[in-house]
Amino acid sequence: GARAGLQQAAATEAEEDVAFQRIKNGNLVNVYTRRSEVEVERPLGMVLASRPNGKGVVVEELVDGGNAQKSRKIRVDDLLVACAPTGGEGAPEELVPCDELPFDDVMGLLGAAPECPRMRVLVEREEEASADIEALTPEQREKRMRQEYWEDQRARREARWKSGQTANTLGRPSKAITVKSGTILGEGSFGKVFEGTMRTEEGEVAVVLKRAKDGVFGAEELLTSELKISAGA
Repeated sequence: GARAGLQQAAATEAEEDVAFQRIKNGNLVNVYTRRSEVEVERPLGMVLASRPNGKGVVVEELVDGGNAQKSRKIRVDDLLVACAPTGGEGAPEELVPCDELPFDDVMGLLGAAPECPRMRVLVEREEEASADIEALTPEQREKRMRQEYWEDQRARREARWKSGQTANTLGRPSKAITVKSGTILGEGSFGKVFEGTMRTEEGEVAVVLKRAKDGVFGAEELLTSELKISAGA
C-alpha cells in the first residue's frame, strides 16, 4: 500500500470502548473496539499505509522516539478514524472523518493548516480481553482502572512539562503566565482558582487561572472541559 512518513503527539482527550464477542479456536472471546482521541505535536512521527480496500489508512510504523510513540496512545495497526489540526487560528472545532477516504485525501488532511502546532487524531483498534482481566472481580477491575488512570495522568503531565505547555494556558507558553502570590480566589472539590497575568502580543492582561487538584479522580478532565467551554464562549 501507499506509505508516508510523518512526525507528531501530546495527550489523550477521550476514550471509548465498544464490546462484542468473536469465536476464536472454537471459543467465544470478548473483544473490545477501542477508540482513543489523542492530541499530538507535529511532526507526528509515524508511517501510514492504505487499507487493502483503498479506504482509510492504518499505522504501519512508529518512528522511534517520535511524537506519536511518545503519546503512548497510538500503536501499529491502529486505524485513523478522524483528524484535525489544532492550536492555531483557523483550526476546526470538530474532527474530520477520514476512515473512508483514499490515502492521498487523508494525507491532505494531516498536512492541513501547517501553522497549527498539533494534530488531534482519533484512532481505533481491536483488543481481546485478557484472561486476567476477565478473572477479576468488579472491585479489582475498578482498582486496576484507577491505577491505569493515574499512570496516564502522570504521562500527560510529563508531556506537557516537556513541551512547555500546561493544562490552563490555552496553547500559550507556560512562561507567559504569572500567578499573583497569595491570590487564591476560590477552591472547590476539583481545583483551585487564582488571579494572575498573561503576556500577549498586545501587552500584559489580567487572567483567572484554575489548577486541577492533584490526586482527585476526574479533576483534569473537568478542567479540560471547562477550558473548551470558555474558549468557545
